[in-house]
Amino acid sequence: MRSRAFATFFLVAGAHSSPHGIRNYYNATDINGNDTVTPSTTGSTTPLPIEPVSKIPYGVPISSCTTEGVFALTFDDGPYQFTDHILDLLAEAGAKATFFVNGQNHANIFDNQDIVKRIINDGHQLASHTWRHLTLSNELDDMVIAEMIRLEDALIKIVGKYPTYMRFPFFASSADNLKTMEALQYHVIHADVDSKDWDNASPIGNMKAVDIFQREVEAGGTLALAHDVYENTAMKLVPEFLRIIKEKNLKLVTVGECLGDPEANWYRTKRTYTPTPTAGADRVHITSTAVPNGPVSPDGACGGDKGYVCQPGYCCNNIGYCGKTESFCNPKGCNPLFGVCGVIGTSD
Repeated sequence: MRSRAFATFFLVAGAHSSPHGIRNYYNATDINGNDTVTPSTTGSTTPLPIEPVSKIPYGVPISSCTTEGVFALTFDDGPYQFTDHILDLLAEAGAKATFFVNGQNHANIFDNQDIVKRIINDGHQLASHTWRHLTLSNELDDMVIAEMIRLEDALIKIVGKYPTYMRFPFFASSADNLKTMEALQYHVIHADVDSKDWDNASPIGNMKAVDIFQREVEAGGTLALAHDVYENTAMKLVPEFLRIIKEKNLKLVTVGECLGDPEANWYRTKRTYTPTPTAGADRVHITSTAVPNGPVSPDGACGGDKGYVCQPGYCCNNIGYCGKTESFCNPKGCNPLFGVCGVIGTSD
């Protein structure tokens, strides 16, 4: 069986801990600037005790609201051209929702910055759906972390903060993924109402989607999945969803509110870090004889406008981060202009 490669991760906004024993300690702050983690001063690979800012567990799938009399409507895969219309409908209804956004999916998040800002300004909750909407259960830890951090960086640039709530694309997560989210201090959100709006775009499909939604709400569901990237959802289904919730006399709130989590816990504003040594690594074969030329990255970001290259033995992957596990070092994943993988030792 191929063993996983362990690597110290140097990231743009900071470094995160690996659930497999390699820990890059960092000093994270919540939206009020309160420290949540104490940096390592010893280089130990034993996790430091973390005092959770929120009472909601990290790395544990949550599918239902815990507050009585409320309902959480959530939208995945945006921001996109139909998100604004959904925001208009929510404003007219006096309702709040949660938007699980991607960085690069149906559109690039930087092309829709005004929508992201409006989500915040209208009082809705912004949450992570990863950068590219990959099936993370198929990915190694370094790629999972990179997918989360890339979106964090983008949201810090756009709205000055990043979320503590996330949803796995396709709800697909492994035990390792959940451990990673626990280490990154993310609340993992699923749903107990799914109209399958993505699969019901015809008039008959509309009726089916509304029927599924109503049936699952009647059964006691309180946290619904929908998608703001489909015109049919925005124009036909959301008005029906809002009607059903109103008829049930339920208050439409954000996921954070439906779990009783104060808004101050929904976001963090910055992260600093102190990386620790690598405990061990697999043997990784050189994938290129190219010699990277440029300034060595100070934070693990590579390529881009500044042309940073990775430290020796690390390759630059296709979303601009340095690493040395197989997902970075395979020919399809490595950009040798900014970093080349080499033989870096073997694990026990």
